[in-house]
Amino acid sequence: MEQFYSLRKIAVMLSATFLSYSAFSQATAPCGVVVQDFNSTGSSMAGFTSSSSPFPGTGFTYGQTAQNGYLQRCAVPTPGATYQITTATYQTTTSQQFVGYGFQLSGQVQVTDLNVYINYVGNNGSVVSVPDTSVAPIVYTGNGNNATATVCDSFLLSQAAGFTPGESYSFTFLFSATSSSNSNQCIIFDNFRTAGTPAPAPLPVTFVGFGANQTSKGIELIWDVTAERDVQSYIVERSVTGVDFSKIGEIAANNSTLYTFLDNQPIAGRTFYRIKEVDIDGKSKYSPVVRLNLERNIALRAYPSPATSEVTIEHSATDKGTVSITTADGRIVKQIEVKPQMTQTFINTSTLKAGLYVVRFVAADGTTQTTKLIKQ
Repeated sequence: MEQFYSLRKIAVMLSATFLSYSAFSQATAPCGVVVQDFNSTGSSMAGFTSSSSPFPGTGFTYGQTAQNGYLQRCAVPTPGATYQITTATYQTTTSQQFVGYGFQLSGQVQVTDLNVYINYVGNNGSVVSVPDTSVAPIVYTGNGNNATATVCDSFLLSQAAGFTPGESYSFTFLFSATSSSNSNQCIIFDNFRTAGTPAPAPLPVTFVGFGANQTSKGIELIWDVTAERDVQSYIVERSVTGVDFSKIGEIAANNSTLYTFLDNQPIAGRTFYRIKEVDIDGKSKYSPVVRLNLERNIALRAYPSPATSEVTIEHSATDKGTVSITTADGRIVKQIEVKPQMTQTFINTSTLKAGLYVVRFVAADGTTQTTKLIKQ
């Protein structure tokens, strides 16, 4: 196993306890010990999930050479193709102040632009994802097909609003391929490390985006989820009042992050849709409700207002767009890209100070809408 190297955050987080990285053994490094090497998982991804962007697409799958298991993505279609890996669920102790993460990348195709998110259940009972804002770039050592990148870093839990000591968590990694490749040229992800222990239960599924888009064949519903574990199916429900919903279809869960459903007999005028996620143990939860009016575009709306830990931004569907939240003096405090054809975007507002904000939606054609948001 290669020696892990220190990243720039370690001195800030751990200087009171450790003087330099050379003091760490592999068992006590800030990224933790190897908890998943994929060598004995029975050809499964061991609770890890993966997807690609732009949606839809296929992410990493299980691969094996002799006794060595790993996750791989081969046949990269284009340079810059982005892939996501979400880990299994782990648990902190009640005294932990940070959680570590680490992994190795190798293969004929290299990756760059690493983004890291920690996922956990926030104060509102839903899974939230908080970015690690000081991730070091991926650095490969070696030449050609033997080049390897070793990532070792940690996340200070005080940066995760609403995180309770002893709580469960997972990590999501996003990175882009530097080149396209054929089916024999792959990105290899292996030897995941973390400073936590396997959790007794997975995080609940989280609805990241939900959209309804009118097509020539009917109303296409698209929903994006994370942390899908032990999910049996998704039930599609429709209403004309927004109160009384009825089932119009069901889709079996398939360990994906993006699902679609076509309502080929839509109702004229205003219609409401929601998704009921059903676990294999019978438990269930609902997505936010999406509203569609076939007679006009959706007006920009932010709710609840006053907001606490999360706000739903309701907007028109677009191939590409952004939603931003700015202070009254024009300073941007939140900005995210809208998923294609989504009509709702969910934003974590737990870190915003109380006050008045402006929400701005910019569509692919440059059309801009604004509305007000109050944070309490």
